[in-house]
Amino acid sequence: MPLSPTLERAIDALKQKGSKLTCDWLLSDASDARVTTAHARDGSLIFVVGSLSQDSRISPQDDWKKYILKRLPPGFTGNIYLFGLGSPTLLTLLLKKYKVIAFEPDPAVARQFLSEVEISPAISDGSLRLLSPWELRETEEKPLSPFLLTHLPSQRRHPAAYELFKNFLRPIPKLPQEPLRLLIIPPFSGGSLSMGQFLQNAAQTLKLNSHLLDWPQELLLASKELAEKPHILELSDSAKKAPALFASALEYTLEALEKFKPHLTLALAQAPLDLKALSRLKESNPENQLAFWFVEDYRRFTYINEIAQAYDLVFHIQGNLLEPQLRNWGMRRAYYLPLAADDGIFKPQKSPDRYLTRISFMGAAYPNRLKIFEELALNLPRTIIKNEDFRIFGSGWNQASPSLKKYLFDKGRRVTLEETAWIYAGTEINLNIHSGEGKGFCPLSQFVNPRTFEIASTGAFQIVDQRPLLSDLFSSKELAIAQEPENLLELVEYYLEKEELRRKIGQAARERVQKEHLYSHRLENIIKLAFTN
Repeated sequence: MPLSPTLERAIDALKQKGSKLTCDWLLSDASDARVTTAHARDGSLIFVVGSLSQDSRISPQDDWKKYILKRLPPGFTGNIYLFGLGSPTLLTLLLKKYKVIAFEPDPAVARQFLSEVEISPAISDGSLRLLSPWELRETEEKPLSPFLLTHLPSQRRHPAAYELFKNFLRPIPKLPQEPLRLLIIPPFSGGSLSMGQFLQNAAQTLKLNSHLLDWPQELLLASKELAEKPHILELSDSAKKAPALFASALEYTLEALEKFKPHLTLALAQAPLDLKALSRLKESNPENQLAFWFVEDYRRFTYINEIAQAYDLVFHIQGNLLEPQLRNWGMRRAYYLPLAADDGIFKPQKSPDRYLTRISFMGAAYPNRLKIFEELALNLPRTIIKNEDFRIFGSGWNQASPSLKKYLFDKGRRVTLEETAWIYAGTEINLNIHSGEGKGFCPLSQFVNPRTFEIASTGAFQIVDQRPLLSDLFSSKELAIAQEPENLLELVEYYLEKEELRRKIGQAARERVQKEHLYSHRLENIIKLAFTN
């Protein structure tokens, strides 16, 4: 699209100041906002986003003068950090007396501003710096004693981006001299629930002063009723459907925060904390850093879009797949952190007889797993394997065909954590197929599941589907990799009678976990990154 001369001059000025990322962001399509202009009664230019005016229709000049006078202390001479470019009047007034660093989360609003207001001289002489989400993540500066002013309509339109900018302005504390206090916030239920205990065990190994939040029984019962409702997948859906439950969870968390006074709070995926709750937690203890470990697929669990920016740090398991999205959001302190194992639970051991089997899979049914294992079950060589030597453990397999259902353990009931460890340790060939909605392997989701680390930690042998991030975590001498579903049966037949080779590979995998992939290793990384500028 053609650029106005005013916008072109502003972009040239930004380039001269080394703000290439902001220029790229300005010309991106990362917005669907419709921005038009109008004039207030006093003649001031105002922006309208959608149908909502971003300024007073009567006298923006008078309103913003009163706002500045009320917010700024007498004799203030420092820099102003401004959230939102929705008001040309506000920025123009500020530039008359102050140097301004402005952050705008919406490129459509920024383009409109730079097209309508001749701002290139202020950019060139350094009195205005424009920060975009893309540049915010890359900048190394950390402002000292920043003073924040807010264009309130922009804050209402972009609450998550507002939390992000406040995080940027917050100083990163140094590692405390006293024993670090860590608060762990688990979800009410689900796969991340056990991670809370794993991290608590890791904290004890590292001799940290840690506390794992233990939700009251009444909240767990209420959350169970919520989980039974259809179409409740997202954290935001849950918060809307059960506001009283989330309000109670927040009060319980605030009480724990007040008593324990943590230096670092680590929330796990699906923890019942929405944007408002996170803001309250920060207000209650500004010195406490809020970290989030998102161990799900962001394309399926999109609540990450709504809350990630409110955390000081975000850890994720999807490598470069998630990085472009994090850059668009402007998140500066987001890090790839793969899953791990708890070797106090997943260890070499003698399993009870009913969990001993030659070939098994432990996990929930997904469309791709149903297809893959039905095909495998039809082609298992009967001369090598009997029916009872192939077992499927876990729940959700009610859609399986009769030919596959006969291999289900205890009619497909959910197994406990202790049973899971017995299954891995008691299986000669653990099949490890990552979940997916398609028919085959799903490498595009780019994460390595906890099963990979946990099987390895028991010293057992596994065949895992190919994953882009797998080679950075394990070598081909530590597990067997199936490149395609058609390759799975061939690998099963090859390794079934090679007991010594399976033992050697499993032992090598356990040694790798002991060196690099325990939850204590991950927790050490979290603490290091939390207190590093």
